[in-house]
Amino acid sequence: MSIKIAQISPIEESVPPKKYGGTERIVAALCNGLVKKGVEVTLFASKDSKTVANLFPLVSKSLRKIKECQDQKIREVYKYLAMIETSKAVLDNKFDLIHNHTNWRFLPFSSFIKTQILSTLHGPLNIAYQKLVYKKFKDIFYGVPFDKQRSRGLAIQRIVWGSTGTKNPKYSDTLYVDEIIGPDTINTLPMNTLEAFLDHGKVDLTLERDLNEAQQTVANLSMFGIDLNELTDQLQKEGVQAFVKAYDQLIDSLRVKCQIS
Repeated sequence: MSIKIAQISPIEESVPPKKYGGTERIVAALCNGLVKKGVEVTLFASKDSKTVANLFPLVSKSLRKIKECQDQKIREVYKYLAMIETSKAVLDNKFDLIHNHTNWRFLPFSSFIKTQILSTLHGPLNIAYQKLVYKKFKDIFYGVPFDKQRSRGLAIQRIVWGSTGTKNPKYSDTLYVDEIIGPDTINTLPMNTLEAFLDHGKVDLTLERDLNEAQQTVANLSMFGIDLNELTDQLQKEGVQAFVKAYDQLIDSLRVKCQIS
């Protein structure tokens, strides 16, 4: 008897996606690889997906193709209904493992599912956290704390997004430019990212888009046992140490050159 695995994909894009959709590409690759190894895979995704696995369609087509889903609230309803359908289906079928790729969305239903669930976080935190940082920035500089200074003509202290190249080859090479565009921000791009953005980047006000989803993503990190404050403290310390090391190396190099001259 073969192992039965459920792969739960986001429904924003088809599996695999026609254009951008990093998570859906990973899900497609997993389905192909597992089926080749003789695993019985059921893919929960949009109906326009193409897969060698058993397809359980959650919506008629990917949400980006559904006109009414341009409305954020309607899109959220579609997503929750899809999770309800998924939870019913996995209860009716005896899977050996459920692999969740929808981040926190499936977790509320996991409490009454006895099958082991593996949840993979597909890089949503970075963009979500930057959107919350921008909201905090606006609350301060466009809110009561800065009212007096702003009325006196004092300039806003802008946010700087530093060195926003994409290091993960599975992500769009303009991800950290396209998704963090907003007023009063500065983005310092590596040259290859700048060239990529000039070639196929998307100019739009994206920093305040899907803010509720970003807040929910960060709030639900505790479900995965992740302490965001501890994580950011660690990253801050490591970042400072890296700058200190680079500075010390620069000073040592200058000392050597001074001695030579």
